Amino acid sequence: MATNYNITIINTSGATQSYLLFAVVPKVNATSGEVYTNVFMAAPPIISKPNGSSQTYFNITREFYAICGTSIRNLSAGVQVGTSDYEPVVLGTNQKPGTTMSFTTADGAHFPMPPPAATAPNGGYTIATDSSFKIPNPNNTFIGLGGMNMNGNVVPVATFLAAPSTTYNIYPVVKYYIATGTYSPGEIINVQSIGVTQLVDFTSSTYNSVTYMQLNDGTYQLVSPTQAKEYKLLRLKMEKAKLLGYEQDFKEEEGKGSTRGDSGEGEPLARELQDVFMKMLRSVEATAHGNGNGHANGKPVKASKLVAAANGGGLEEEIL
Repeated sequence: MATNYNITIINTSGATQSYLLFAVVPKVNATSGEVYTNVFMAAPPIISKPNGSSQTYFNITREFYAICGTSIRNLSAGVQVGTSDYEPVVLGTNQKPGTTMSFTTADGAHFPMPPPAATAPNGGYTIATDSSFKIPNPNNTFIGLGGMNMNGNVVPVATFLAAPSTTYNIYPVVKYYIATGTYSPGEIINVQSIGVTQLVDFTSSTYNSVTYMQLNDGTYQLVSPTQAKEYKLLRLKMEKAKLLGYEQDFKEEEGKGSTRGDSGEGEPLARELQDVFMKMLRSVEATAHGNGNGHANGKPVKASKLVAAANGGGLEEEIL
């Protein structure tokens, strides 16, 4: 079973921020040329709140993919690329070689099936290109590393131009950076000019979940696990208050310092929120009148959003 990682970011920077996630580029054998960094995930903007209740997060599954594609523009910062084809790969170990994929541009850039015998070295996977294309290549044919985002789509994480009849060994690591900016998944970025970044290294961490707070100088401060639970509880309470229509009362009480409860309340409160959503969903189903929508707390709510929320998805209702 794949390992899951979570990065939560609390915005106390004093300004609305859009956060993004990108990976440390994998090592590739010397014949690869420049390896480009692509945006892995990008979150919607969130406002800054000094109490720590304004948060976003990235969920990462430790799964790696061989990806390939073409681009009408030369690979460079600002160019967004997508995948023409992808295949999950297994990294090599001392006991067993990793996945090897063949790559061709015959009938379009793709990985022919079935793949050849596994030969990749320890810690890596292999992509072996054929002679179906040439350099220079007007299609800007690329290969590289992909990852699955929170929507279940495989997006480029690191890319480089492919050369014909070449074998590439690619060595991914579970090291990531968080930063701010308005970017799209798959977009190539210039890491040196992106501004303040924060390394999140799961290779040396004892936790699979970490929380960082962005301060008003733009830097990030690691939040202890105990504090992170308290901030999560605060966020859940605020979302419950918003959902049930007493957000202002909650804010007034929170200003008096009376809402920061024991962090052990988090799980019961999360279950309580789920129960509220399920009740709303039943109400929606009873009043939808065939159009897939209903009303909650006097406001129209999309039923599909409530289904996702009740099953552990986002806690915000979608207003039509």
